[in-house]
Amino acid sequence: ARAQQQGDTFELFLEKNEKVSGIHLRLGDYAFDYPRGLRIEVGYDGSSYTRVFDSSDWRGELRFTKDGAPYFGPQEEVKVLFPDPIELRSIRFTQTGVDPVYD
Repeated sequence: ARAQQQGDTFELFLEKNEKVSGIHLRLGDYAFDYPRGLRIEVGYDGSSYTRVFDSSDWRGELRFTKDGAPYFGPQEEVKVLFPDPIELRSIRFTQTGVDPVYD
């Protein structure tokens, strides 16, 4: 175990191609370990990836008040919705920020 570093990556592989409209990472007991920056890439064949999300400074999910004013939700709620469903077979998450504190 160590503090978060740029380039930390994990991948999720599905059994077959699926249409996905968003991603929600549940951090459970590790709420303070939300990504400080996050890149999400999707793949169709296990070898090539397309970037679908990139935030160098994760501040939380973008939300809107009932009057339409934007605001950020809690940082530990890592939720990214895509404008249109994306067909994919794998998802790669890459940490693009850093946090020197390991808890």
